[in-house]
Amino acid sequence: MYKQFLLAFFPFLVIFLIIFGAIKYPEVTIIGLLLFNMFWVTKLIIQNYEIYNTSKLINYFKNINLYDEILNSNSLKILDEKPVPNSFYSKYINSHINASIYFKLSKIEHLIVIPEYKENSKILADTLECIKGQQFPSDKIHICIAQEDRDSEKDETFNELQRKYGNCFKSFFRTNHIKTEHEIIGKDSNLHSANKEIQKRFSNEEKDNIMVTVLDADNRIVNQNYLGQLAFMASIEEDNTYTMYKGINFFYGNYKDIPFYERVVASQLSMWSCGNSIYSYVAPISSYSYILSKLDNIAWDGRTISDEQELFFNGVNKYPDKFKILPIFLPLYLSMPSQSFYFLNNFIPLYKQFLRQLYGAVVLDTKLIEDILKNSNIGIYRKIAYIYYMLDTHIMWPVTIVALSFGVDMFYLFDKSFVSSGIGLTIINLQNIILIFAVILYGITILFDIRFRFEYRESHFKPSREIFLAFGWIYMPVIQFFIAFVPYVEIAIRILINKPLQHIPSEKR
Repeated sequence: MYKQFLLAFFPFLVIFLIIFGAIKYPEVTIIGLLLFNMFWVTKLIIQNYEIYNTSKLINYFKNINLYDEILNSNSLKILDEKPVPNSFYSKYINSHINASIYFKLSKIEHLIVIPEYKENSKILADTLECIKGQQFPSDKIHICIAQEDRDSEKDETFNELQRKYGNCFKSFFRTNHIKTEHEIIGKDSNLHSANKEIQKRFSNEEKDNIMVTVLDADNRIVNQNYLGQLAFMASIEEDNTYTMYKGINFFYGNYKDIPFYERVVASQLSMWSCGNSIYSYVAPISSYSYILSKLDNIAWDGRTISDEQELFFNGVNKYPDKFKILPIFLPLYLSMPSQSFYFLNNFIPLYKQFLRQLYGAVVLDTKLIEDILKNSNIGIYRKIAYIYYMLDTHIMWPVTIVALSFGVDMFYLFDKSFVSSGIGLTIINLQNIILIFAVILYGITILFDIRFRFEYRESHFKPSREIFLAFGWIYMPVIQFFIAFVPYVEIAIRILINKPLQHIPSEKR
C-alpha cells in the first residue's frame, strides 16, 4: 500500500519542491520550470505533427476497403494503385505481406464483446447498429453481451436486443458474471468471467481465426470499413500472438449534449488519442482487439479497474521486446459522462469518471512499474518508454497544471526582488515566449479538432459556437484542476486510510 501512496503523492511532492524552490532557490527553480515548459511545448509540436500524419491515414482508410478489394480481386494491386500515405506505415505493411494473406483474410471472423451493467438499451442498440452497418460479412461476426449477475434488468435488456439483432449476426449470445471474493467490481472482472465462457464456446480451430474486439457499451464504430481494416491488419501478421490493435478514439459520441467545459475536455482527450495513436508503447483506451486463441495467455484477472492497461502490459511482460500495439486508422466514437446539459449536473459524473480512471491507473501502475523494472528481458529503452508513458499520462497532470499555468506567478508572490533582477526578467520573458508558442500550438490543435468533428460528425459549421468553444480552452487550467488535481488528493487520502475505491459506472445519455 505504501508504494501506491508514494505514487499518488508523487505529484504533490514535486509541486511542494517547486514552491519550496521558488522561495529558497529561485534561480535554479525558475530554470527548471523553463526547461520543463520547453519540454512540454516540444511535446505539443510532436503531437500536432502526429495528428497531421494520422489525419492523412484516416482519410486514406475511410475511403478504401482493403478487405473487399483484396479478396474480390485476389491481388494486392490496390496497394500499388493507391499507396498508403505514410512511409513508415506503408513499409510496415509491405514488409509483412506474404502469399498467405488471401487464405488468412478469407478465414478471419470477428467477436465483439460488449461489457454492460445497467446500460440504457438504446445506447447498446446504437452500438449494435454501427456493427450491423459494417462492410464485412455479417455471417462472420459474433456478438457477446457481457452482463453482470447483480443487474436486475439484465434479462430484459438482453431479450430486447436479441429480438432486434439476434438474426443479424452469425451468433448473438451473452455471458453472466457472478462476482467472486477476490475480484474488484468493474469491467475487468466482467471480461475475466466472459473470457472463460467464450473460450469454451469455440473450438481451437475457430479461435485461431477469431479476432476479439472489446467495445464499451457507448462505443461507435463510425466508419463501415473498420472491421475489414482490422481483418486486413491481422492477416498480414505472421503471428498474432504479439500484436494488439486499437482504433483512433474520438470523444464525440455525445458532443452536442454536454456543456462547453466538458466539450473542451472531450476535444483535448480526442486530440491526445489521435496524436499518440502511432506509438507502440501507448496502451489503448476503452476499445482494443486481440486474437482469441492467445487471449488466455495475457487475459484479465478481475482484480483491477483498468482492463485495457492490464491486458496490454500483461502482453508486454509475457512477450518482452516483441509485444506491440498497432493502430487501425479509423475512428471510434466514445461518449463523455452526461446527465444533462447543465453545468453542475454534469460535473459530478465527469469528476467520478476521472477519479475512477486515475485511481485504477495509480493502483495498477505501481505493480506494472515494479514488474517492468524486474523483467530483465525488456530492453532498457522500452522500459524507459513504458514508465515514461505511465508517469506522463497518469501521474504528472497536476504538475503540468502548476508548472505551465501558475509557475511564474509564484515568483511574483514569493520573491519580487528576484523577479525585478536581470536574470529574473530574462528568464520570465523567455517563459512568456514559451507560453505564446503554447497558445499558438493549442490553436493548431483546436483547428485539427474542428476539422475532425465536422468531417466525421457535424453536417454544418456554426462560427459562433466554435468561437465560444475556443474561449473555453482558456479555462483549461481551471477544468484540469478539478478533474486531475483534486482527484489525486482524494486518491492519496483513500490509499492512506486504506479505503479502496469501488467501481463507479459512468452515467451517460
